[in-house]
Amino acid sequence: MANPTAGQGLGPARRMASILARHGARVDIAPTEYAGHARELARAAAHAGAADVLVASGGDGTSGEVMAGLIGSSLPLAILPAGTANVTALSLGLPAEADALARYILEGPAVPFRPALANGQPFLCVASVGVDAEAVRRVSLELKRRAGKLAYAAAGAAALAAPPPRFEVHANGRHFEAAQMIVSRVPFYAGRFRLFPDARPFADELNVLVVRPGGRTRLIRFAAMAALGRHEGLRSVVRLSCEQVHVAAPAPVAAQVDGDAFGTTPVTFSLAPDAVLLKHWG
Repeated sequence: MANPTAGQGLGPARRMASILARHGARVDIAPTEYAGHARELARAAAHAGAADVLVASGGDGTSGEVMAGLIGSSLPLAILPAGTANVTALSLGLPAEADALARYILEGPAVPFRPALANGQPFLCVASVGVDAEAVRRVSLELKRRAGKLAYAAAGAAALAAPPPRFEVHANGRHFEAAQMIVSRVPFYAGRFRLFPDARPFADELNVLVVRPGGRTRLIRFAAMAALGRHEGLRSVVRLSCEQVHVAAPAPVAAQVDGDAFGTTPVTFSLAPDAVLLKHWG
């Protein structure tokens, strides 16, 4: 499955298809045409039983859609990074060199991975509620295509200019007031920021980070410290692990999953009961 609107378009899929063909593999490229199409194609491929591995070429959102179509099936998923941030590829330690990526696709072990759910809908690696999700909501597909990560930076600045949101986070019987909340299955966030350095992608847990309310300055300080990898020392930051976390607010607050807008609160994040076979490297 290849997303032609992802950061690098169909180029990586076509180049990898050529390399895999040299290794003796038969490769079919199926471009996606609309939101949700990758999930439909993946479900059809799993039902047909004609493929040995399904490769998701695109960003984290595309990979998440493909994964959603494979939940509960025995068809393994491999990731070919071709998007803007590629958090999943970083978290799996995938090689950058094309021939090594081909070996990963053909020979990498397939490990059971329990996806995360947002209001029952699967996603692959990272979701959030708050200012960063508001920034994602403001980024148009055309701007994302033309400017890449700069589009998110501009939208983030605009989101920070608004009054900070305030909402409640409920997990493990505890309750927190929050201005920002991030939930993840992986160590990385928004590219190479290691927001959850001890996260284990194949562990059965959600990694949750809460930033307590304190005005715009607190959010800016958190962002700066996170960029330096020193955010866990902040008194305003709470870290926890759980299997379910619920977010509610008196007024709707934006949410996002895998870099795509996901409406507004209330949102419940949880682990899916069924796994997908995800190819691992190393």
